[in-house]
Amino acid sequence: MNRVYECVRMPPQHSSSEVFILNTYVVISTLPDTPDESDLHIDDCIGDPIASSSPKRSQPTNKTHRSKRSIRILNINFQSIKNKRTELPVLIESSHPDVIIGTETWLCDKIGNQEIFPPELGFDVIRRDRPNDAHGGVLIAAKSELGLAQIHNSKDVELMSGKIKVGNKKEVIISAFYRQPNRSDQDYTDTSLSEISWIRNKHKKNIFILAGDFNLPDLDWKTNIIGNNNTPRSTNQAYLDMTASLSVEQMNHHPTRGNNILDLIFTSHPSFIDRCKTLPPIGNSDHDILLIDMVDSLYRPKPVRRTIKLWKKANIEAMNQHLFDNKAEFMKKEHHNINDMWCDFKTIIHTSVDKFVPTKRILSRHSHPWMNTSLRKLSNRKQRAYTTAKRSNLPKDWRRYKRLKAELQKESRQAHTAHMREIVSEDLHTQPKRFWSYVRSRKQDSSGIAALKNSDGFLHSEPLTKATILNQQFQSVFTKEDLSNMPDMGPSPYPSMSHITVTENGVTKLLKGINPFKATGPDEIPAFIMKNTADSLSPYLTYLYQFSLDTGTVPDDWRKANVVPIYKKGEKHVASNYRPVSLTSIVCKLLEHIIHSTVMGHFEHHRILCDEQHGFRARRSCESQLLITIDKIARNIEEGHQTDIILLDFAKAFDKVPHTRLLHKLEYYGVRGCTLQWVRDFLSHRSQSVVLEGHTSDPLEVVSGVPQGTVLGPLLFLAYINDMPEATASDVRLFADDSLLFRKIRNRGDPEKLQADLDRLEEWEKRWQMSFHPSKCTVIRVTGRRKPMETKYTLHGHTLEVVNSGKYLGVTVSNTLRWNEHIQTTSSKAHRTLGFLRRNLGRSTPQVKVTAYTALVRPILEYASTVWDPHQVTSVRELEGVQRRAARFVFNTYTDTSPGCVTNLLDQLGWEPLQGYKHDAQRTDSSCATRSTTNS
Repeated sequence: MNRVYECVRMPPQHSSSEVFILNTYVVISTLPDTPDESDLHIDDCIGDPIASSSPKRSQPTNKTHRSKRSIRILNINFQSIKNKRTELPVLIESSHPDVIIGTETWLCDKIGNQEIFPPELGFDVIRRDRPNDAHGGVLIAAKSELGLAQIHNSKDVELMSGKIKVGNKKEVIISAFYRQPNRSDQDYTDTSLSEISWIRNKHKKNIFILAGDFNLPDLDWKTNIIGNNNTPRSTNQAYLDMTASLSVEQMNHHPTRGNNILDLIFTSHPSFIDRCKTLPPIGNSDHDILLIDMVDSLYRPKPVRRTIKLWKKANIEAMNQHLFDNKAEFMKKEHHNINDMWCDFKTIIHTSVDKFVPTKRILSRHSHPWMNTSLRKLSNRKQRAYTTAKRSNLPKDWRRYKRLKAELQKESRQAHTAHMREIVSEDLHTQPKRFWSYVRSRKQDSSGIAALKNSDGFLHSEPLTKATILNQQFQSVFTKEDLSNMPDMGPSPYPSMSHITVTENGVTKLLKGINPFKATGPDEIPAFIMKNTADSLSPYLTYLYQFSLDTGTVPDDWRKANVVPIYKKGEKHVASNYRPVSLTSIVCKLLEHIIHSTVMGHFEHHRILCDEQHGFRARRSCESQLLITIDKIARNIEEGHQTDIILLDFAKAFDKVPHTRLLHKLEYYGVRGCTLQWVRDFLSHRSQSVVLEGHTSDPLEVVSGVPQGTVLGPLLFLAYINDMPEATASDVRLFADDSLLFRKIRNRGDPEKLQADLDRLEEWEKRWQMSFHPSKCTVIRVTGRRKPMETKYTLHGHTLEVVNSGKYLGVTVSNTLRWNEHIQTTSSKAHRTLGFLRRNLGRSTPQVKVTAYTALVRPILEYASTVWDPHQVTSVRELEGVQRRAARFVFNTYTDTSPGCVTNLLDQLGWEPLQGYKHDAQRTDSSCATRSTTNS
């Protein structure tokens, strides 16, 4: 006779749960994708039941372990996650985790999160790699909707903590920990437990989960008895004491490696843990996976169906006819202002798109593109076989499990290989988009924007709040212009620029040159339509552009920008570590091209732009600037003189340009009349909104700066800082806002003159409301002498730091003008990129590998090589080593060590030594640099 007991569950004395919780033991069914195997329920660890006087029979229910609103956590000892990138998507598809806690990740900073958790899986990742070691490491990955935010990253032990948001805005603190088995010293134990305690005590009000590989095989967590002596007793006792001092309970009682319980999960709320069970190891790992279901009202937003345009099925012929039919009425209509005309034009375009471009409703899902039903079924069979084998421990059952495991691994790799071949099977020259999108998704960090700190000091993970925080940050750097103290540049020596006339042929040419995949701006007029209706659209735009120029006005839409935040470096929860990328109207950009061409022609014809400026100008480049600069410094060394170089760093240069002062300079340089009025209207009343995760912040006014994401922005900036070299007597070099000030030091008077130039630059920036960043400005003393002449230089009262080397335009310049450090940096960067290609394109065809190497690695080796061309044998070998390894990568030949093997591969590829390319480029770039100097 079966008995059913109603239990009064007493929580442990250190538990933060309710004092008494009544539970009824019920039979629970399992999910088909996670076969039941010796599950631990919350009732399994509460001691013997207290039988009631009149027990009632409880009927089995069909309740499932995984409610739709529970949180599923996987605790995985990976033993190299990068080697299990094929198995990981299969595991995710079959077990549907919300959070993954990983240990022994064996990652390094060369490998990006997106290589392990590609965007299609929908996970945000935080991690801590073991420095200077290819082993260890921990990570936490959580579904994007949970808003994972890092709150702690230990410097001393492998401990990483983050928080996620669940229902009712509750926060769960999740920590991943790996205890090194060979570290049992007291300092290591004390440091580990001290940091765990600090995290727990700082977040006492939150649900706390600590999981990972603790390597404590001697502990029996059911009885709290220390058994063998694999680990010092003091270490075991310290972790036992931790459960009491932190009011947490260890929930796993299943062996995860042999007969040892090494992988543990601690929680402050044991009543929330509905199930703890093991799954078979991932790949060749020898640790079972822990699966934990945590009962809580997790908010899961319903998948939103969105409408997409099927551009390939657009009826272009009908669209062209629609534009032709409406042209006469549009031209004849009397438009009172530019906004009226623009609205009519937009209506015609949008009506045409709505009529002749079919749409489709899609449901966005996070799924690996090569996963299929067959793999999912095979994964479920493997897990059921594992359950059976663990329960019976019979050789035949283990053999069946191993056979299914090998079969799943084989089919997964075949599916992945087939998917890669599909991606790269297209002609990379005519249809490269899909292939390069794949490469970009693995190369760039696409984990999204982390939770951000607001002025209140708290982290916010809601998309709209994050967008607002970023928009406020971007606005905070703008300059409030001092109109009471306007500089006077005196009478202008330059003639007025002629009025701009727009031609239909010119507009048609611009339309046909548009990239059809260019992101749409706030006006929602797509580049695809503009390119494919160029002939029909050009009369409209010619009329619109000329009206805009003649009246000196722009439509309101042209002054709006959608800003996409891009992470730079530093802490991800700090808003200032993101830079804005603006998406503006494509229609406006075409007119900007016309204005830019005319204004730049005026500047070049009258030699208005200073010769020191090489940025954004024809026949000039980074290399031409570097060649001229390094040549002059090298001549100083040959003459036995020292050169003091000051690398100047503008603070938010493009964002701080005051508009009225900019317009004053443009008028001085001859941009007057309707064109100047057009620029004034273009800069006035601008606004920007941050677009993030499907949400758009409220617009904020843009009160200064040249509009980023526009065609005119760079040219306006060149005009604004054009007179900066006039403020100095020493040499100045400019590439947009990258500035260099240097002087030959022959006697004690030269450093004084260089300091005087810095003082005059301070006056210039004050007058024009720009600012340098003194703490980021550095000094390099380039000399061949053993004892250089030392002088302190100051800017804004701050003594500038003297460094042995610094980067200028991407090239590391040393105080000896030798290139060893730059060559090492270049070689290291090229090797990292080649390693990325090996990891992500290892199964591609030789043709694809050659294309990827040529596009991504070769430019690193060749950039500005005419400046730093190596002559030492060791440096040449270091760089040639990259190309030799690339040849092995192309042919997938890593083991052949026979003499001449790599040389034969290079001959098959037709790759000449890098030196040959560099000497050809040196002659070309030297000629270009000479022309750029003489033509100015």
